[in-house]
Amino acid sequence: MRLRNLFLPFSSIALALVCLSSATFGQKKDIADLANQMESRVEQSLQKYRVLQEEIAAEKVPLTQLINELENQVIEMRGQVRSIRSGEERAREELRAQRLLTGDLRTQNDYVSGLFAQYLNTYEGRLNIAEDQRFSALLDPYREAIELAGPGTQEAREKRTEAVEICLQRLKLISGGYSFDGQGIDQAGEILDGDVIVFGPAAFFREKSGREVGTLNYRPGAIQPAVSTLEGAFGESLRKYGSSGQFNLPLDASMGKAASLERASDNWREHIEKGGVVGYLIIAMGILAFILAGVKLIDFNALNVSIPSNLASTAAAAVEGNLEKANEQITNSKPWMRAMLAEGATHANE
Repeated sequence: MRLRNLFLPFSSIALALVCLSSATFGQKKDIADLANQMESRVEQSLQKYRVLQEEIAAEKVPLTQLINELENQVIEMRGQVRSIRSGEERAREELRAQRLLTGDLRTQNDYVSGLFAQYLNTYEGRLNIAEDQRFSALLDPYREAIELAGPGTQEAREKRTEAVEICLQRLKLISGGYSFDGQGIDQAGEILDGDVIVFGPAAFFREKSGREVGTLNYRPGAIQPAVSTLEGAFGESLRKYGSSGQFNLPLDASMGKAASLERASDNWREHIEKGGVVGYLIIAMGILAFILAGVKLIDFNALNVSIPSNLASTAAAAVEGNLEKANEQITNSKPWMRAMLAEGATHANE
């Protein structure tokens, strides 16, 4: 009905136009028929409009539903995008934190590796000369592996760690003392096989037969350490090492220097005997030098050029012509000056 009311003005206008047209062209039709025709056409138009409206509504509802679904999907996608962006930011922050941590760990690792390398490089210098026989053979393969792998590689770090563990094991051993099979050089230069006993900073040697015992010290030009022989109670206690639960060791706080000093502190006869023929020649030359020096001192004493005290009185008597008094004064002078003064007194007035 509402649509019909909307089309009534249009129908009236159309009817008026028809009437006007009929009047213009001389067509005389019945106005009622024209009105019926127009009303019928309007009804047909309205019917088509309703059908079209229903078709539009039938098609619009699915489209609206589809649009709503798409909008919901868009909203959901936006939420996912925001979530992904937030996760990406968190991942970037975590990546930056991991990079910083990696840099710190790399710096720390380089520092620790440097400490390990420095420790290993100076480790042999802290070893007793006798311990080189035990630990150098253990550390040399690690040192070669580190050089082949490169200082900054993972393998080098692992090898350094294993080498440091060996060094720590040595500290555990040395705190309570330990022994191992080793070698030493006696005073005659012969290499002896026996037990090397390490206790703290001191190292001792005991030949397998027990004949030679003593402390081990560095010997220039030799790989093996030198054996400083211990005699008496010290040597006997070292021979009995390990035979019972209790034993004594002759610890030397000077690390072998006292024994060397004692061997060097001989009396003068022993020093002369050690010198042999050369020593006797040196002593003879020294005695001769002392004799020559004494003779020269006597000669220098005789050549004293000090002015005698009676020189003035002798000269005055000679000038006055009193040669007798002058000769008397000359007689009291030193022998080596008498001839010179007599000659001067004789020619004093010339």
